[in-house]
Amino acid sequence: MGRDDRWQHLVHLAFRLSERLSEGGEAFDAGEEVVRALDSALEVFGPEIDPVDDFEGYALRRFALALRQSLRRK
Repeated sequence: MGRDDRWQHLVHLAFRLSERLSEGGEAFDAGEEVVRALDSALEVFGPEIDPVDDFEGYALRRFALALRQSLRRK
């Protein structure tokens, strides 16, 4: 996936997550939905990202990993 496609995926993921959160019912688990969104982002912004070549992508990956870890601790 190209660099532009990764960012488009992230924007699409943000819209989809917002929709899911606004539609959620009683059985809806927002935390799990957020973790799934983070997993999707981490697939696109994979471990091969080199901070020297793509600092923004690397920063996003580190942030997503930290968020995912904090949500999994609950």
